[in-house]
Parts: sequence; structure tokens; C-alpha cells
Amino acid sequence: MKMHFSENAKRGLTLIEALVVIACVAILIAMILPSMGGSSRPTGPRCMNNQKQVAIGFLIYAEDNHGKLPFSIPVSSGGTRDYLDRNQTFPHYQKLTYDTNLSRFLVCPADKQRKPTASLQTLTDANISYFLNADISTNNPAQSILSGDRDLQADGKPAHHGTLLLNTNMDIAWTPELHAGRGLVGFVDGHVEFSQSSHLNFLIVRQGLSAFHLSVP
Repeated sequence: MKMHFSENAKRGLTLIEALVVIACVAILIAMILPSMGGSSRPTGPRCMNNQKQVAIGFLIYAEDNHGKLPFSIPVSSGGTRDYLDRNQTFPHYQKLTYDTNLSRFLVCPADKQRKPTASLQTLTDANISYFLNADISTNNPAQSILSGDRDLQADGKPAHHGTLLLNTNMDIAWTPELHAGRGLVGFVDGHVEFSQSSHLNFLIVRQGLSAFHLSVP
């Protein structure tokens, strides 16, 4: 599987980075201002920013690796594809070395079961909240799912740690664990969407893949 980027890709990447900076500023303002109706701060905007950072990391990796993502390249060629068989997610993220502090963006603020680690070098699946789609379709980057909250369920059964094979005949939904039955999905073009469980199946089906593998931390 190859990802093909035009000469405009680098300019587009700069735009994405600018949007992320704007999002970060907005999040900082939200954190400084007192919350209305209680002391807790909403976790959705921070989780959204995390997945934007993840998307930027993989876009940069693809630019430096002939349009390919690490999970489409075997370990023998410097990628991480083999780790799908080993049911491990963290090696894919360890390839995103453009930002040595990226590990701080890999845990959703609402995820009480996962804790950030100090660096990518010490990363394990216990330090990650977001799944990765190992069979990305690049025909339409705005519709192709790259990442998402790990609290998925398929046909009513929670997704466990490991590589999950999904097909479009399954009923895919969120559990209540992270965002009260909603969830965040990141796309190849860098944007992130909040979705209800009822909308999640639509996002999956419109990718045009009959089956695909998710690496769930």
C-alpha cells in the first residue's frame, strides 16, 4: 500500500501545523478560564488536539518514507508491519520521532487506565489511548480513518488489546469508558471528528474497505 502525496503536500502540512497551533492556543485559554458548572475541564478538545498531533506525525513520516506509513512496511525494511501479528501498538508510534515529546499526546485526558510516559523510548501500550488503522485507504484522505479512541466495541463486545479485524457487517460502537458513549476519530488529512456511536458505522463504511485491521493498545 502506497500513499501518494503531491508537491502541495508539504504546503498542506504547514497549514495543518498552523491549525494545530491555533487549536493549542484555544485549549490553553479554555484551561485558564474557570469552568462553568464545576471544577472539571472538558476532555474532548484536549483529546482532539492529541489526535491532530498523531496525524501530523504520521504525515511527516510518510513524507520521509516514499509515501508509506510504518505499519505498511515490514520490520526488515525499517517499518512495523510485523507488530500487528504480535498484537503491539506502541512500535508504530515509536517511529514518530519528529517530536521527542510526542508521548505526552498519546493518552486521552479521560482515560484513567492509561498513563503518559516520559519519552517514546519508554513507550508501551499502557501509555496509549488511540488505536491505529493499519489498512488505510488513501483514495480520500478526508474520509480515511487513521486513529481513534481505543474504547471500541464490535457487535456488543468490547475491543481488547491487540490487532482487531473489523468488517463492515459488524455493528461498531463506542463504550461509555472515555467520552460517555461518544468518541473521537482522526483522519489521514489531519482533521478529527467527534462522533456518536450511531454515526461511527457510517464513518467506517464510507472508507470503502470490506475489512481492515485496527491496532488497539
